[in-house]
Amino acid sequence: MARHIYYNWDIIVNSKKIPALEEMKIIEIKETLRENEDINLRFTSLVEVQNYLDINLLHSSYAEHNNDYRVQYQKIGPGYNEINISAYIIGDANNIVYENDSKNLYSWSKGILYEKPINLKILFISDLRQDDIGKEYLGLYNFLENYTSTQGYSVNILERKTKNTSSIESLDINTYTAIFVVDGIYYELTGRTTLDEIKKIVNSFEY
Repeated sequence: MARHIYYNWDIIVNSKKIPALEEMKIIEIKETLRENEDINLRFTSLVEVQNYLDINLLHSSYAEHNNDYRVQYQKIGPGYNEINISAYIIGDANNIVYENDSKNLYSWSKGILYEKPINLKILFISDLRQDDIGKEYLGLYNFLENYTSTQGYSVNILERKTKNTSSIESLDINTYTAIFVVDGIYYELTGRTTLDEIKKIVNSFEY
Protein backbone atom coordinates (compact mmCIF):
# COMPACT_ATOMS: atom_id res chain seq x y z
CA MET A 1 0.00 0.00 0.00
CA ALA A 2 1.25 3.51 -0.79
CA ARG A 3 2.37 5.51 2.24
CA HIS A 4 1.98 9.23 2.67
CA ILE A 5 5.25 11.16 2.52
CA TYR A 6 5.59 13.89 -0.14
CA TYR A 7 3.26 16.58 1.18
CA ASN A 8 4.98 19.43 -0.66
CA TRP A 9 5.89 17.97 -4.02
CA ASP A 10 6.00 21.35 -5.74
CA ILE A 11 5.38 22.01 -9.42
CA ILE A 12 7.04 25.23 -10.58
CA VAL A 13 6.60 26.98 -13.92
CA ASN A 14 9.23 29.62 -14.63
CA SER A 15 9.90 30.24 -10.92
CA LYS A 16 6.18 30.37 -10.00
CA LYS A 17 4.60 27.65 -7.91
CA ILE A 18 1.30 26.43 -9.40
CA PRO A 19 -1.63 24.77 -7.57
CA ALA A 20 -0.77 21.69 -5.55
CA LEU A 21 -2.04 18.34 -6.78
CA GLU A 22 -2.77 15.17 -4.84
CA GLU A 23 0.22 14.27 -2.67
CA MET A 24 2.94 11.92 -3.84
CA LYS A 25 3.41 8.72 -1.84
CA ILE A 26 5.81 5.81 -1.52
CA ILE A 27 4.78 3.16 -4.06
CA GLU A 28 5.71 -0.44 -3.29
CA ILE A 29 7.37 -2.21 -6.23
CA LYS A 30 8.60 -5.77 -6.69
CA GLU A 31 10.93 -6.76 -3.85
CA THR A 32 13.82 -7.72 -6.15
CA LEU A 33 13.93 -4.18 -7.60
CA ARG A 34 14.40 -2.30 -4.34
CA GLU A 35 18.20 -2.21 -4.34
CA ASN A 36 20.28 0.90 -4.99
CA GLU A 37 21.39 0.03 -8.52
CA ASP A 38 20.04 1.93 -11.51
CA ILE A 39 17.73 0.19 -13.99
CA ASN A 40 17.12 1.19 -17.60
CA LEU A 41 14.81 -1.10 -19.59
CA ARG A 42 12.51 -0.98 -22.60
CA PHE A 43 9.08 -2.56 -22.90
CA THR A 44 6.51 -2.95 -25.64
CA SER A 45 3.44 -1.92 -23.61
CA LEU A 46 2.29 -0.21 -20.44
CA VAL A 47 0.88 -3.54 -19.22
CA GLU A 48 4.29 -5.16 -19.60
CA VAL A 49 6.10 -2.59 -17.44
CA GLN A 50 3.22 -2.67 -14.95
CA ASN A 51 3.62 -6.43 -14.56
CA TYR A 52 7.38 -6.09 -14.26
CA LEU A 53 7.03 -3.61 -11.40
CA ASP A 54 3.99 -5.29 -9.85
CA ILE A 55 2.05 -2.02 -9.61
CA ASN A 56 -1.25 -0.67 -10.96
CA LEU A 57 -1.13 2.21 -13.43
CA LEU A 58 -3.83 4.25 -15.08
CA HIS A 59 -4.23 3.85 -18.83
CA SER A 60 -6.24 5.56 -21.55
CA SER A 61 -8.78 3.99 -23.88
CA TYR A 62 -7.43 6.39 -26.53
CA ALA A 63 -4.33 4.16 -26.76
CA GLU A 64 -6.16 0.82 -27.05
CA HIS A 65 -5.47 0.30 -30.74
CA ASN A 66 -2.03 1.90 -30.84
CA ASN A 67 0.77 -0.62 -31.35
CA ASP A 68 3.41 1.97 -32.22
CA TYR A 69 4.34 3.41 -28.85
CA ARG A 70 7.61 2.74 -27.02
CA VAL A 71 8.04 2.38 -23.25
CA GLN A 72 11.24 3.17 -21.36
CA TYR A 73 11.53 2.53 -17.62
CA GLN A 74 14.29 3.97 -15.45
CA LYS A 75 14.94 3.56 -11.74
CA ILE A 76 17.64 5.87 -10.44
CA GLY A 77 19.18 5.13 -7.06
CA PRO A 78 17.04 3.69 -4.30
CA GLY A 79 13.65 4.99 -5.31
CA TYR A 80 13.23 7.47 -8.19
CA ASN A 81 11.18 5.83 -10.95
CA GLU A 82 10.33 7.27 -14.38
CA ILE A 83 8.34 5.71 -17.22
CA ASN A 84 8.41 7.48 -20.59
CA ILE A 85 6.00 6.45 -23.32
CA SER A 86 6.55 7.98 -26.74
CA ALA A 87 3.58 8.49 -29.08
CA TYR A 88 1.24 6.92 -26.53
CA ILE A 89 -1.81 8.49 -28.19
CA ILE A 90 -1.52 9.32 -31.88
CA GLY A 91 -5.09 10.36 -32.74
CA ASP A 92 -5.17 11.27 -36.41
CA ALA A 93 -1.39 11.70 -36.66
CA ASN A 94 0.28 8.84 -38.53
CA ASN A 95 3.46 7.44 -40.07
CA ILE A 96 5.28 7.10 -36.74
CA VAL A 97 8.93 6.27 -37.46
CA TYR A 98 11.41 5.84 -34.59
CA GLU A 99 14.99 7.03 -34.93
CA ASN A 100 16.34 3.66 -33.77
CA ASP A 101 15.68 0.89 -31.26
CA SER A 102 17.59 2.62 -28.46
CA LYS A 103 15.78 5.97 -28.50
CA ASN A 104 12.23 7.20 -28.08
CA LEU A 105 12.74 9.94 -30.68
CA TYR A 106 10.42 9.68 -33.64
CA SER A 107 9.11 11.45 -36.70
CA TRP A 108 5.44 11.60 -37.70
CA SER A 109 2.94 13.04 -40.13
CA LYS A 110 0.59 15.47 -38.45
CA GLY A 111 -3.16 15.05 -38.57
CA ILE A 112 -5.84 17.71 -38.55
CA LEU A 113 -6.60 17.42 -34.82
CA TYR A 114 -3.26 16.04 -33.61
CA GLU A 115 -0.33 18.06 -34.91
CA LYS A 116 1.89 15.95 -32.64
CA PRO A 117 1.13 12.66 -30.85
CA ILE A 118 0.64 12.66 -27.09
CA ASN A 119 3.61 11.48 -25.01
CA LEU A 120 3.05 10.13 -21.50
CA LYS A 121 5.44 10.41 -18.57
CA ILE A 122 4.82 8.61 -15.25
CA LEU A 123 6.86 9.38 -12.10
CA PHE A 124 6.79 7.78 -8.67
CA ILE A 125 8.93 7.21 -5.58
CA SER A 126 9.49 3.68 -4.26
CA ASP A 127 11.85 4.17 -1.31
CA LEU A 128 11.87 6.36 1.81
CA ARG A 129 15.56 7.08 1.22
CA GLN A 130 14.76 9.09 -1.91
CA ASP A 131 15.10 12.80 -1.22
CA ASP A 132 12.04 15.00 -1.56
CA ILE A 133 11.69 16.14 -5.17
CA GLY A 134 9.65 18.45 -7.32
CA LYS A 135 9.16 19.32 -10.95
CA GLU A 136 10.11 22.55 -12.71
CA TYR A 137 9.15 23.69 -16.21
CA LEU A 138 11.25 26.38 -17.86
CA GLY A 139 11.14 28.32 -21.10
CA LEU A 140 7.97 29.02 -23.02
CA TYR A 141 5.61 27.28 -20.60
CA ASN A 142 2.67 29.16 -19.09
CA PHE A 143 0.32 27.88 -16.42
CA LEU A 144 -3.14 27.92 -18.01
CA GLU A 145 -5.58 26.47 -15.47
CA ASN A 146 -6.34 23.98 -12.73
CA TYR A 147 -9.55 22.00 -13.08
CA THR A 148 -11.20 18.84 -11.74
CA SER A 149 -11.57 15.97 -14.23
CA THR A 150 -14.69 13.84 -14.50
CA GLN A 151 -12.99 11.22 -12.28
CA GLY A 152 -12.29 13.83 -9.62
CA TYR A 153 -8.58 14.31 -10.38
CA SER A 154 -7.08 17.75 -9.81
CA VAL A 155 -5.38 18.61 -13.11
CA ASN A 156 -2.92 21.38 -13.98
CA ILE A 157 -2.76 22.47 -17.62
CA LEU A 158 0.37 24.13 -18.98
CA GLU A 159 0.50 25.79 -22.39
CA ARG A 160 3.44 26.34 -24.71
CA LYS A 161 2.51 28.58 -27.61
CA THR A 162 3.17 27.04 -31.02
CA LYS A 163 2.16 28.03 -34.53
CA ASN A 164 -1.25 26.58 -35.43
CA THR A 165 -0.94 25.04 -38.89
CA SER A 166 -4.34 23.34 -38.93
CA SER A 167 -6.32 23.69 -42.14
CA ILE A 168 -9.45 24.21 -40.03
CA GLU A 169 -9.55 27.73 -38.62
CA SER A 170 -11.89 26.80 -35.75
CA LEU A 171 -9.32 24.39 -34.29
CA ASP A 172 -7.17 26.27 -31.77
CA ILE A 173 -4.21 23.90 -31.63
CA ASN A 174 -1.33 24.42 -29.23
CA THR A 175 1.20 22.43 -27.23
CA TYR A 176 -0.41 21.43 -23.95
CA THR A 177 0.86 19.55 -20.92
CA ALA A 178 -1.68 18.04 -18.52
CA ILE A 179 -0.42 17.00 -15.08
CA PHE A 180 -2.29 15.01 -12.44
CA VAL A 181 -1.44 12.76 -9.49
CA VAL A 182 -3.56 9.71 -8.70
CA ASP A 183 -2.91 7.32 -5.79
CA GLY A 184 0.51 8.88 -5.26
CA ILE A 185 1.68 8.50 -8.89
CA TYR A 186 2.39 11.47 -11.17
CA TYR A 187 1.10 11.47 -14.77
CA GLU A 188 2.12 13.99 -17.43
CA LEU A 189 0.63 14.17 -20.94
CA THR A 190 2.21 16.40 -23.59
CA GLY A 191 1.24 16.88 -27.22
CA ARG A 192 -0.01 19.33 -29.81
CA THR A 193 -3.80 19.36 -30.12
CA THR A 194 -6.74 21.37 -28.77
CA LEU A 195 -7.35 22.11 -25.12
CA ASP A 196 -10.69 20.30 -25.32
CA GLU A 197 -9.01 17.18 -26.71
CA ILE A 198 -6.30 17.06 -24.04
CA LYS A 199 -9.04 17.27 -21.38
CA LYS A 200 -10.96 14.43 -23.04
CA ILE A 201 -7.80 12.33 -22.92
CA VAL A 202 -7.33 13.04 -19.20
CA ASN A 203 -10.96 12.06 -18.63
CA SER A 204 -10.29 8.70 -20.33
CA PHE A 205 -7.65 7.53 -17.83
CA GLU A 206 -8.75 4.66 -15.59
CA TYR A 207 -7.51 1.40 -14.09
